[in-house]
Amino acid sequence: TTVVAGGTAPLLVEAPGLLALLTGAVFPVGLSMVLLSGSELLTGNFVTMALPAWTHPSVAKRQVMFNTWRIWGISGLGNLAGSLFVAGTVFALSILPPGGPAMAWIAALTVKKCSLPLMTMVGKAACANWLVNIAIFQASSAHTTAGKIASLWLPIMTFVALGLEHSIANMFLLPLGMFVGADVGVLDIAGNIVPVAIGNALGAIVFVAGVQRYSLLRNMVYAKPV
Repeated sequence: TTVVAGGTAPLLVEAPGLLALLTGAVFPVGLSMVLLSGSELLTGNFVTMALPAWTHPSVAKRQVMFNTWRIWGISGLGNLAGSLFVAGTVFALSILPPGGPAMAWIAALTVKKCSLPLMTMVGKAACANWLVNIAIFQASSAHTTAGKIASLWLPIMTFVALGLEHSIANMFLLPLGMFVGADVGVLDIAGNIVPVAIGNALGAIVFVAGVQRYSLLRNMVYAKPV
């Protein structure tokens, strides 16, 4: 996304809709790799760890909460470490040509994201992770690799094209923007990622896990402990 959309941004300055569409069109590659490799994504785990609290009432609430926070914590820290590593690698290897349009684009995007009002961050993040988890849900329903990729592509492309906020994506984009010269600091980045993560959690738990619990899973009979 950074290379493709950022590199063509000057050519599309009069066509922001086309630039947004191009940005979204290549972004789903990341989630495709996550799902097909069986990797852990914090924003996906917001749903998978919330459902057991509703669907398995026989499990002790303390155990559910412990497992939930443990998985969220581990996957969140792992995603952060991986994002920082990739951002550092992209910068160190000059994958974004110094002084090029992609570097200017990512710097401007970083400043824009860090300047959003608090509730705008939370609201955009909730909508983003609603779409991300719909994509994951659809991909889980497909039985072939091509089907999984195709089924997740449109929801992910939609959330990116709409300019919504995703905490894990921002863990990569915002540090990279800072590295290339965006006028932001670590606290500015944290001031985006923390509320965006909260919004991502709300969107996943309310709009996806909650809807699944009270619609698709409403009449399911669960095994009782022996």
